Amino acid sequence: MKKTGISGNSIPNYKTIPVVTMDKNGETKSEITSDCPTMMLWFEKNQYQLVCWDWVPGPGPGDFELNFKDENSVVDFIESYYFGKNEYFEKRLEYELNKKQ
Repeated sequence: MKKTGISGNSIPNYKTIPVVTMDKNGETKSEITSDCPTMMLWFEKNQYQLVCWDWVPGPGPGDFELNFKDENSVVDFIESYYFGKNEYFEKRLEYELNKKQ
């Protein structure tokens, strides 16, 4: 996830619920929020699976479930989502900007 306030792609007036990090003793270390939708990543069946799914039941604007064969491809996609041009981010941003009108 890209922390709120870090330069790159963002959605105006958007803030995720906090993700809590813990120290080795189980104490809250920090609460991190983002000004972009967050993604989940895991490795299964010899591929990386990356999901961004905010709509229920969905899919909604910008939601996706993608598979990548190698680490470089998934990292490139994540970097484009948070810091470059990305069609899924653009769809979500367009929705968010238009719903306020």
